[in-house]
Amino acid sequence: MKLVVCMLCVLLACQCPSLAQEYKPGDRVYVKIFKEYGTVIEGGFQGSAGFQPNVQLDSAALTHPDDPTFGHIIERTYVQLAGAGAPPRPGTQAATPTGQQGTNYTAKPGSIALSGQGFQVGDRVYLPFLKKYGTVAQTGGASGTIKIWLDGLPQRPEFGSWYDPQVAGMQKISLPPPVSEQSPPPTRDGSIPPMAPAYSAGSPPDQTSLRQTLAEVEAKYGANSLPAASAAKDLGNAYADAGRYQDSEHLLNRALSIEENKPGNAPQVVASSKELGVVYQAQGKYADAERMMAKSLAVCEKVYGPENPKVAASLSSLGAVYINQEKLDFAEPLLTRASKIYQAALGSGNPRLAEVLRTQAQLRHKQKRFGEAESLYQAAIAIWKSTIGTNHPQYRDANRELANTLISAQKPEQAATVMKQVLDIDEHVTGNKSAVAASDLMMLSQIYQKQGKKQEELDAEAKANEIKKTLPGMPLVPSDPRTAPSIAGQVEQKWALVVGISNFKDPTINLRYAAKDATDFSNYLVKSGHFQPDHVKLLVDEQATRQNIVDSLGDQWLASKAGKKDLLVVYVSSHGGKPIHDAGVNFLVPYEGSFRNLLSAGIPMEWLSQIIQDQLPCQRVVLILDVCHSGAAVATQLATSNQNGPPPPELNTAVSGGDKDLTYRKFNFDASKISAGSGQFILCSSQVNQRSWESQNYQNSVFTHWLIEGLKDKGNTTTLGDAYKFMKMRVEDEVLHDRGEQQTPIVRKSWQGEELVLGAP
Repeated sequence: MKLVVCMLCVLLACQCPSLAQEYKPGDRVYVKIFKEYGTVIEGGFQGSAGFQPNVQLDSAALTHPDDPTFGHIIERTYVQLAGAGAPPRPGTQAATPTGQQGTNYTAKPGSIALSGQGFQVGDRVYLPFLKKYGTVAQTGGASGTIKIWLDGLPQRPEFGSWYDPQVAGMQKISLPPPVSEQSPPPTRDGSIPPMAPAYSAGSPPDQTSLRQTLAEVEAKYGANSLPAASAAKDLGNAYADAGRYQDSEHLLNRALSIEENKPGNAPQVVASSKELGVVYQAQGKYADAERMMAKSLAVCEKVYGPENPKVAASLSSLGAVYINQEKLDFAEPLLTRASKIYQAALGSGNPRLAEVLRTQAQLRHKQKRFGEAESLYQAAIAIWKSTIGTNHPQYRDANRELANTLISAQKPEQAATVMKQVLDIDEHVTGNKSAVAASDLMMLSQIYQKQGKKQEELDAEAKANEIKKTLPGMPLVPSDPRTAPSIAGQVEQKWALVVGISNFKDPTINLRYAAKDATDFSNYLVKSGHFQPDHVKLLVDEQATRQNIVDSLGDQWLASKAGKKDLLVVYVSSHGGKPIHDAGVNFLVPYEGSFRNLLSAGIPMEWLSQIIQDQLPCQRVVLILDVCHSGAAVATQLATSNQNGPPPPELNTAVSGGDKDLTYRKFNFDASKISAGSGQFILCSSQVNQRSWESQNYQNSVFTHWLIEGLKDKGNTTTLGDAYKFMKMRVEDEVLHDRGEQQTPIVRKSWQGEELVLGAP
């Protein structure tokens, strides 16, 4: 647990009382060193040499319900507890003697303006009970709480915690935001210590500094100590933020092993199991992710009881793993139980309840139970309206999802009404000339089309196009209209080679979700696309070498098995680009490839298409390329890499992360140059002047996520043309809405006769 590390030196400095005193689970105590009340969660004798009580501070109840990071457990240390006669505080009785319960404090609505301090987003604050500085991220939460980003932690959702200013004793400060990584030394008199600089807003922790911290903690406390586990988790989470999942996995497993082998560390086991589960899921390792999330849930129930909000959070996390695997019937009861726990424990107007209701609505939409999805969205939206207000991105996005559900439910009139409200919110939040507004105008135009309102459709589309002209990535390449001779006869067997690389031999070019994209596409083919499991070969990460890919297409697999009337699908999610010295050839990057060795290690795109045509007898071939065509998610890493030396002069390092590419050249790869042989359907994730983006909302590329959803849209009757139209519209919409750029998937085909149904039995 992160808090334990920063507290440890203070806790160990405390002197143990001279007389041993027994504490039992449930005892209310006052922890003198922190001037905080708490509850004993595991008993022991205060002052005995080998068994100290574990205490959870009341301040833990003020954090976000599913955030284990700040459950303040004072663990087996000399903490100088007090029983009867402890100082009273507002809203609670004095701590009662051993074996009796005191009264819990309840946060009061409206306390964000406590003592004349009206907290606003961006305010710098000091939290005495955490001895940490932070920045106000959001106001108007449940019961008057505000959301704080604490210095020194990445601005990930799980690290943004809700606090009540009155209980937290929060103080607004006017000093400028910090810029270094040091934390202020703890004080015991309650005064604000001199503010040391911390991470600048939005920047991830420095991995070098965290590695150094881990080494120092190991030297001081031992490699198998709890402080070492906490430091390993900090570094592991930083690696996860950077997409270095294998490194993260190793460190988080190490931390979990330490925590499991030391008594009384169940809360840390809950947190570490969940964090490890997220890392496994990001790599498409679903069995491991499910195992870790289930462990986190089981320990959480044992420690906190089955009706605790933390249990609801664990239920939601496990449900998300099931949803990602399309195990919707497994996810549904977990989310239902989570919503009931939140409602009973936190009340019907709590934002955490709204979040799980929204997830339930998304699940119902996937199940095509649109009426139930509509009701759940409306319930979530009502909660957010009363807590965060109507001019908030979260409120807007939930309404947008509601409109999409209404479209699917064949209620275009209601959908149009909701989208007009969304556009009104856009004007207040991002402005009516923003990329978000353009995305919402396009959605409204599509609704008008369904209503048959031609003029309104054209007007909305024209407004959107005016905005889009100012944004990067204007589409250049139309779909290829060429056709080939009709292919007679039915498909006899279906084969697929699926390739995805997140972790390359050169770690500076790692991607986040490419391996998971490939795993998810492979799962779709087997579970929904009616491909035989032994007819689908999945190559991820170190398996996806150039030789293995070539061999799989050749005599070692496909060339010796696939027949003339069979269907072949080849899917690749990786980097794509041209070598430093442009050879006029586009390359796919295998596991051992890098931007410096494309000529020797890369796979020429044109060659891939041609070898399929020349060496394989299949008359029907679908080639799907989820690769990038411009931009560089890792350019800044390459610019500072010692492993590969300085990048070439043309490498532009002023890029933002999230897109998929090897180098930042404006025209480094042109999918339109790939030949489409007879009976080939080539689908590419973006055009020559565009980036291919990974999502901000889920652990996949935008293209692959919506391709899979599009292929399932009409069940076993979905044609590739139907899937392309569905996917293209949603990829354009999400990238425009979330990235402020344009990404237009393209198709090149040479096909005649009936359209191909990829998922046909």
